[in-house]
Amino acid sequence: SGSLAALLEGPQCRRGFLLEGFPSNVVQAQRVEETLAKHSVPLEHAVFLDAPEDVLMERCRGRLLHEASGRLYHDAFRPPVEEGIDDFTGDKLVRPEVDQEQLTRNLVQHRENAELLQQFYSEAGPGHGVARKVADGSISEVTRAI
Repeated sequence: SGSLAALLEGPQCRRGFLLEGFPSNVVQAQRVEETLAKHSVPLEHAVFLDAPEDVLMERCRGRLLHEASGRLYHDAFRPPVEEGIDDFTGDKLVRPEVDQEQLTRNLVQHRENAELLQQFYSEAGPGHGVARKVADGSISEVTRAI
């Protein structure tokens, strides 16, 4: 959370901030809480997004990558203008392999950690709004749900 402390002191966080995918476990959450307390910055909300395994797998299968830049596309949610071609360079996009078994193992671990994190933030007391949202729709549908 040393880098979080540096970010909190910068101008980019004056009006608030969003941590995506972090903290991912209770030890990290405790460190975040300590860092926020030192900077007198209250955590207002913790939002947990969840989706069924089949939806997550389909999201993974639809990914396209421009290897040189790391730019990401998706067949359904963010397709390139020309199929299989990077919008900026004209380079061919690649489809990363998806390992179903590894994804399932990661998902089990993530859900265990998420349950403990939800419990941690629920017990943290007033001022911590905790919400769990099913994120099985489009980006705009999930955004509206939040």
